[in-house]
Amino acid sequence: MIENENIHVGHRDRLLNLVYKAGLENVSDVQQVEQFLTYIFPRGDTNPLAHRLLKKFGNFSNMVNASFSELTSVRGIGKNTAMKIMMFPKHCQVFEAQMLSYKQDLNNYGNLCDFCEGLLRTCNTEELHLLALNASGKLTRRECLAKGAINFVGIPARVIVNFILSTNAAVVVLIHNHPGGFATPSKKDIEGTKYLEDIILHTGCVLADHIIVGSDGVYGIKKEKYVRTYMIDGVDLSKV
Repeated sequence: MIENENIHVGHRDRLLNLVYKAGLENVSDVQQVEQFLTYIFPRGDTNPLAHRLLKKFGNFSNMVNASFSELTSVRGIGKNTAMKIMMFPKHCQVFEAQMLSYKQDLNNYGNLCDFCEGLLRTCNTEELHLLALNASGKLTRRECLAKGAINFVGIPARVIVNFILSTNAAVVVLIHNHPGGFATPSKKDIEGTKYLEDIILHTGCVLADHIIVGSDGVYGIKKEKYVRTYMIDGVDLSKV
């Protein structure tokens, strides 16, 4: 048993050194997944499980974006492991959002779009967030108001009022995403924006915009236009 553990420890060290020196993007899919799993499993050989996960999901991205039931259907993945894997994209989103908010002035609309993309472009579930900005345009707080099928009217007014009062926000920004869909707002999105803006105005604060992140670009509801579009093979997806 001790001899086998020594073999595993040596393999982990070699794998870590390989990934660190070569770069995560330059190693194989199985090495990417295997090295990631070492953070979840402090001991043991993660290679067989990495192969099972890749057989099921194809690549690392599909794996971390898989559902709880899909992950736990793989032998060796229990409840806690599935939750840890599913949390990884959220950690990445928080990291990118914080890096952008600390380094950039969100009064600049381009920087604000960068922030929104970093937070929600790769998210595979619909989410609605509220950002509080101070007079200098610095993000002071972010709160997720809803996930899944968003019901704007179902968001209690007190939640928004308490958020604004507790942050002393000069302006706020609403952002949400259309996973796998166009950023063009629906009638529900437009009506929901008006509903939430009325609540915000009663606090003495201002809604700068409601930004939607979709697969084809970024749409500003108050600007009534696409503020950023994505191109694939020379095709503007917002015009497809």
